[in-house]
Amino acid sequence: MRLKEFSLERRIQGLKIMPYILAVAAIIIIFFLLSKRSKSGSISSDHDDLLNACGNDTGLVERLIKLEIKRKPTISRSEAITRALNSYRRDRGV
Repeated sequence: MRLKEFSLERRIQGLKIMPYILAVAAIIIIFFLLSKRSKSGSISSDHDDLLNACGNDTGLVERLIKLEIKRKPTISRSEAITRALNSYRRDRGV
């Protein structure tokens, strides 16, 4: 009989801690989703900034992006956009 009581106590303790585990898991998921959203937003912002810096010349923007990809083929397009913007600003002294 003592074994059943002990087992029941362990289950009750497990149930008491479960809301905390779920809360921590929810916070981690929310943090992950928000950080992913802000990164994708900044990529669009970098592209817009590059486009504005180039006087809305989409051809120049694409050439700058392709140049960055040619320099380092393993980077993503978003990384190429960021690098192109940084290079353009550095070269222009902006």
